[in-house]
Amino acid sequence: LVGSSMGFKTVIVIPETQSQEKKDMLRLAGAELVQVPAAPYRNPNNFVRYSERLAKELARTTNEGVIWANQFDNVANRQAQDRCPCCPLFPQQSCHRVSALHWQQHSG
Repeated sequence: LVGSSMGFKTVIVIPETQSQEKKDMLRLAGAELVQVPAAPYRNPNNFVRYSERLAKELARTTNEGVIWANQFDNVANRQAQDRCPCCPLFPQQSCHRVSALHWQQHSG
């Protein structure tokens, strides 16, 4: 939540089915949450599609700049994770003795 740490209003659209702990942490980090019912991606009310409509509406109705990150469909997001400078360090730091590694890099 870099935006919140820099003083920007951060609005996150999230399915209602997400854990309360995740919601609490996002709020603690300064985000305003908009909760929507869980729906498949093909549904226009899926949280990703809803967030795009909300961003467009906010851009139309405010004088503030609006950025829709489009985290899940944004190719740059995947490319940034592929170029993570930390990834080559794991085998080196573990003397190549790692048998499994699970890495998640996103908001929650």
